[in-house]
Amino acid sequence: MCRHILNSQVSIKFPNGRWYECPECFLEVEGTLARLKDWGPIRTFACKSCHQVFIKDMTLFHPIDRQCPHCANKFVIPARTNEGEFAEYCQTVFEAELDDFLLEQFPAEY
Repeated sequence: MCRHILNSQVSIKFPNGRWYECPECFLEVEGTLARLKDWGPIRTFACKSCHQVFIKDMTLFHPIDRQCPHCANKFVIPARTNEGEFAEYCQTVFEAELDDFLLEQFPAEY
C-alpha cells in the first residue's frame, strides 16, 4: 500500500525488476531516484483491482489506455496525497473560522 498516493490503482515495474506504486516508494527503498533514461517507452503495470499484469506503450498512449484492459478499472486519475488531504482539511477549518469571525464582526451585512 502506497503511503504517498492514497488512491493508487496500479503498481509499476521499475527498470530494476521490482514493483513500486510511485517514484517516492522507489526512492525510499532503493535510496536513489529512478533514472528515466534506463526505461524504454514500454511500461509494465499490475492492476490492484483484478491483479492482472499488462503492458502499455507510452509513445502510443490513447484515451482507452487510461484503464486496465482486463477489468476496465481506471488507473489514470487525479492523485490524492496526504499533503492534499491536509490542505483540504485546513481550508475547510479556515473557512469555518472566517465565517464565524465575519458573523461576529458584521452580523447584519454578512
